[in-house]
Amino acid sequence: MYNCAAESLTIYRSKDFTKISHKEIENYFMSNIMSATSEQKQRVNELEKIIKQGQKVLDTAQKSDNPNAAPEVKEEKFHAFRIAARSWLSLVFGDEHICSQSFTSEVTHATVARTKRALGILEAAKTEINSNWLQATRSSLTKDILSSMLHHAQREYEERKLQAAAIVCGAVVDQLLRRICLKAEIGLVNDQLKGKPAAKKALQLTGEAYKKKIIDRTINKKFIACIELSIEQAQPNPPKPDSNKVGEMIATLQKSLSTLPL
Repeated sequence: MYNCAAESLTIYRSKDFTKISHKEIENYFMSNIMSATSEQKQRVNELEKIIKQGQKVLDTAQKSDNPNAAPEVKEEKFHAFRIAARSWLSLVFGDEHICSQSFTSEVTHATVARTKRALGILEAAKTEINSNWLQATRSSLTKDILSSMLHHAQREYEERKLQAAAIVCGAVVDQLLRRICLKAEIGLVNDQLKGKPAAKKALQLTGEAYKKKIIDRTINKKFIACIELSIEQAQPNPPKPDSNKVGEMIATLQKSLSTLPL
């Protein structure tokens, strides 16, 4: 993964990021990091097979000899399904993710109810991958990669390429917010926006992180300033950015990377 990131950043040095948008620069880095993991479609296909396995477990439902006991499923098939699902969740999301932890704690006994609960958790995992793949997986940006991106923003700043530095900083703060929000179990998607999922913008995420007291008031205000400046600089024919503001962006992000939980 890190070799891939280093190659990405080498290519980065040859690109003129003042001519592309904030979203394009983010996608540029993401495309390189994605090569270190399986493609989204492969993961979804794997998950759908496990969900079908769980549905077949439900087909084995049978009443217990004890009239007061919950309906059961065949234990051997249940545990095979449970192991496959837990392994997949751990591989894709990591053991600390809410889906992994919920599955481990709640899918415990070979009953119809627990099997249905397992399927519900897996459907939630599928929705998260489909709506927010890059942020949902363990392969999303790490602190080291964000630091490398910020290092190159610093170089652009020192070479007086202020617009490029501001745009790169915008990509860093966006991904940093997604990482800290994911860590704090703050949703990254607006589920009810016009009837379909939509990824939350950085300004919304920094507000929610502040409300949850993950970041303090000062950092929140600085993040807002970073986001607004990067958005401005990603527009066609933007005004020349203030050197002091860009320098402060970089300093804020450097400090945040060393102190915030990722």
